Amino acid sequence: MLPGLFTSLSPTESCYVPAMSDATWTAAQSVFSLLVGLSVGSFVNVVIYRVPLGLSVIRPRSFCPGCNRELTSKENAPVLSYLLLRGKCATCRAPISPRYPLIEAATALLFFGFGLEYSHDPRLPALWIFVSGALALSVIDVETFRLPTPLVRWHFGLTTSALLVAAVATQSIRQAIVALCCMAFWAGSFALIAAVAPGKFGARGQWIQATDQVLRGQVRPVVGRTLLNR
Repeated sequence: MLPGLFTSLSPTESCYVPAMSDATWTAAQSVFSLLVGLSVGSFVNVVIYRVPLGLSVIRPRSFCPGCNRELTSKENAPVLSYLLLRGKCATCRAPISPRYPLIEAATALLFFGFGLEYSHDPRLPALWIFVSGALALSVIDVETFRLPTPLVRWHFGLTTSALLVAAVATQSIRQAIVALCCMAFWAGSFALIAAVAPGKFGARGQWIQATDQVLRGQVRPVVGRTLLNR
């Protein structure tokens, strides 16, 4: 469906400029990927908790569900805060689900792995957006057996937009066409659902089973091209 979505760039398309030794670059890239992954993993936890409840992922700040107290910056440090607090709220001592540090660690490891594999590829941000969104959607699907339509929209909208930006940055017409095809397929899928099931597809976050079908139809080609056709 989307040939060459994450296949390797040709030498003329690469934006790699060896300004430092490969070993130094790899080490810096690894640390950066882990730190970004931990931060994004913390936000993924917010998305997983708030989106199914219809809450904003921006405001208010992170809070304890037990006593509703807003967490301090020290209590928001990914993984480390959970270990220092021994898995309990500092105020009400309510238990904190181990899912939080696990999601943060999993996101960091995914970012680290893709950062190593695509360290010089301008499409790396698109891959990071894709895997973090897929992780959030997967956990929500496991817990609720449904997927929030607005989150799926944002997920693929941001992923395909990042692909288009990467194509423009590398002046790759082929990659730009692929990104535009992604956008067209993504938009067409939701338009088809809206036509087939009018009244069940709205802007207020209604949940529809058909979203599962859209997600499967878009994830399979991306994952397949990434993992099998490097």
